[in-house]
Amino acid sequence: MSKLLLILVLNGLLADPSAALDNGVRVNLDPRNGSGQTGVATLIPAGKKTRVVIDLSGAPEKAQSASIQLGPCDASGSSAKWTLKPLREGRSITLVPASIDTLVKQPAAVNVRGSGTQSAVACGNISG
Repeated sequence: MSKLLLILVLNGLLADPSAALDNGVRVNLDPRNGSGQTGVATLIPAGKKTRVVIDLSGAPEKAQSASIQLGPCDASGSSAKWTLKPLREGRSITLVPASIDTLVKQPAAVNVRGSGTQSAVACGNISG
C-alpha cells in the first residue's frame, strides 16, 4: 500500500491543485486611494471556468467587494463584468464562469472596493 501512495504522490495525483500554477496567472494588487492594502489575485484554470483567489494584506475585518472589470485599473467608467465573492479578512475565492483565456485576451483588471463605498482600495491589471 505504501508503494502505491508513493507512486501517486510522485505522479502529482495527490498534489494541492493550487500549488500547480503552470497555466495560472498571478495579478499583483496595488493600493489605491491611500488604502495601503496590497496583495495578489491568482487566476487558476478550471476547465471552462476560472478560480479567482484573492489574498489582501492590510484589509479590514469588514467585508469588501471585488470584481473583474473590463479595461485596466486606470480606465474611468469601467464596470464590473464578473462579481467576485466578498473578501472576508482579506480573502476571497470565486469560481468565475469564464475561461482563463477569456480573462487574459482582453484588457481587464481585478478591483477591490472598500466596505460601503465604490472607491477602489486595491487593483491589478490582468495579463497572460
